Amino acid sequence: MLRRTIDFLQRMEDTVFAALFVVLPLPCVANSRYLTREHFLDIMASLGYQVIQQKESKRIAYWLFQWNGQVQEQEWKKKVIQDGGGRNNFAICNV
Repeated sequence: MLRRTIDFLQRMEDTVFAALFVVLPLPCVANSRYLTREHFLDIMASLGYQVIQQKESKRIAYWLFQWNGQVQEQEWKKKVIQDGGGRNNFAICNV
C-alpha cells in the first residue's frame, strides 16, 4: 500500500506539496517482532520519503513525510528483528 502512494504522487504537478501523513498505534513500532521505528523509517526512506515532523503520544505514533522522488526499490521481507515474548506480529513488507 505504501508503494502505491508513490504512483499517486508521481502524477501530481510539481507545484503540489507531495506529502503523506501516517498514523500507527504505538505498539506497531514500539513492541513488534517484525518492525521497529528505525526499520519503518528505512522503509519510508527507500520509497523516497523523508520525515518532516513526528510525534508519539501514549498510544499513537504520527509522522508527516515529504516525498522527494528518489525511490530506491528494495525488498522488505517479514523477518524477526526483536524476538521475545509479549511482542505483537505487526509487519510491513512488500514480498
